[in-house]
Amino acid sequence: MKTIYVIIACLMILLSTDFSLANIQQGNWRWRNDDGDVYTATWKDSVNTPVILTDYENIRLRIESTAWDPDTSNISLRYAEDGYKPYWINDEDFWTRISSIDTGKFYISPSLYLLDTASYFDNRLLPLFSGWDTIFRYRKTITLDYEDNYNLLIRDSTSLFEFEYSLKPTLKIQPGSAYFFSLFDDSTSMWNRSNSDYAVLMTPPINWFTQSFQSEYTYCYLNDVYFTAENTGMAVGYGWNDVNNGGLILKTIDGGKTWIQQFCPTEAYNLMAVCFANKDIGTAVGDNGIILRTTNGGESWIKQSSGTTCVLRGVCFTNADTGTVIGNEYTSTTNNSYILRTTNGGTTWTKQFYNNKTFLAVSFSDENKGTIVGAQGIIIRTTNGGESWSPQVSGITNGDLSCVSFIDENNGFAVGAEWDSLSRSVIIKTTNGGANWFKSLYGQPGPYLTSVQFVDQNTGWAVGEYGRILKSTDSGLNWKKLVSGISRTLNAVHFIDSETGWVVGQNGKILKTTNGGITTFVDEKESNFIPDKFYLSQNYPNPFNPTTSIQYAVSSRQFVSLKVYDILGNEIETLVNEEKQVGTYELTWNAASLSSGVYFYQLKAGNFIETKKMILLK
Repeated sequence: MKTIYVIIACLMILLSTDFSLANIQQGNWRWRNDDGDVYTATWKDSVNTPVILTDYENIRLRIESTAWDPDTSNISLRYAEDGYKPYWINDEDFWTRISSIDTGKFYISPSLYLLDTASYFDNRLLPLFSGWDTIFRYRKTITLDYEDNYNLLIRDSTSLFEFEYSLKPTLKIQPGSAYFFSLFDDSTSMWNRSNSDYAVLMTPPINWFTQSFQSEYTYCYLNDVYFTAENTGMAVGYGWNDVNNGGLILKTIDGGKTWIQQFCPTEAYNLMAVCFANKDIGTAVGDNGIILRTTNGGESWIKQSSGTTCVLRGVCFTNADTGTVIGNEYTSTTNNSYILRTTNGGTTWTKQFYNNKTFLAVSFSDENKGTIVGAQGIIIRTTNGGESWSPQVSGITNGDLSCVSFIDENNGFAVGAEWDSLSRSVIIKTTNGGANWFKSLYGQPGPYLTSVQFVDQNTGWAVGEYGRILKSTDSGLNWKKLVSGISRTLNAVHFIDSETGWVVGQNGKILKTTNGGITTFVDEKESNFIPDKFYLSQNYPNPFNPTTSIQYAVSSRQFVSLKVYDILGNEIETLVNEEKQVGTYELTWNAASLSSGVYFYQLKAGNFIETKKMILLK
């Protein structure tokens, strides 16, 4: 298995005299290693390591090449601004090659060099993963042909190569962004070929921060997360190492600053979902018909008898006694599904059988009204507590619905994907309890969505493969892609209010936000009018709620910054921070997550500085 090793050596640089606001802002940039597999434990983790990108920054990427796949010519470093890069689409359409010429958002030093011969730390053996066994080899000596496109020359049949580039950003780099870096070979991303990892650079403002935990397992995979209060939550999944494997239960009582692994019965190999009826009583389900119940807030879990050995994928409790679990049983010829129902807290479960169905998620708005979704766009609904279920029409004919969530008995959302020649993200919505479903997001290529949650009629999030996080603030009419900074699959999202939420997923990823995932965003437009002077217009409308337009003019090519401050002078948001050509520009600023008050916006361009006042009135 070919694997890109990503090791980013980043240090915070202390500037001796130039301690300006701009440098503080740049000091908040982050490298994030998007890995978490067998190689991560061996190398220094650089997640959320501060760096100041005012000059060249070193970036290391590693790749294994073998005799049966020896084509390592034309190795190049490229970047993209989205973790979703379908391998069936020409990567040239998505990835920008980085050269020593300043033509994009990054360029590399002409003194590109390669470390070879010695292992990274004191000649230690490098781990290579092969099947279920971990083997070790020394890195082989290799050289670059600098006169011919930096071609790689293989000296051994199996080699582990390490490239180190000196990287520098240009003035075109954007705030609030994530840039993914990968090695390419003949215009084919090594990531796409080997299912390995990116190095990711995050630029402020960074709205999703990673949280970590200690586990007995070397490798972890989180399937679901549920919070009962601002600081108290649970995450479930599975883990494994060279000795054993099993279900994984994590608990936090400080908002995720620390996650503690809880005891999990040995019969629970893989926990798929978790739900709490209140702060004390919760249920987790998983493989082999496992049902676990806690009555002390997750401190301990007791196994219940489900009466089945199928894979239990979803659980929903409306109170301490009444709950529903769905699952699948696979045979060589059919996929069958079960609905398990309890009215006594799981002491006993009644079972309903569905032939040739695959159920993936369940959601109840009260004790009587519930919805189940699954493969091939299936939707069934009950209005009598699960005694009977009626089919509904989703409009999804060639895809799956992986998750469903209802705000109340009428308003609900389901997510998943449809497939033709591409994968297309799908979000559907109902406002009448599922009598009719319409497509809220559909048509454009996008990853498989795995989870959705709304905290009120307007505000909701959806997550999925390739680190995708979407947010809507208008009841699903529009969805904005948020910057997660990872490319791994995200399996579940849970918010306790419109600001604070968590996302969990592959390789034990846990992300948290305290501002809804995005503070503000801008939409900038450029006109053809050529101004003869710099100016900054008054925003319109003013007062505004929550969006306003700001127009400014640049009369000569300059580096332009446009920033928003609160009444105390604290910087709230950078709207523009790049070089601009001569022209008139207009942007729309959305301050939906800010509170009412007086704010100031300031334009700097060369020697020109102007500040104006605006009022956010909600």
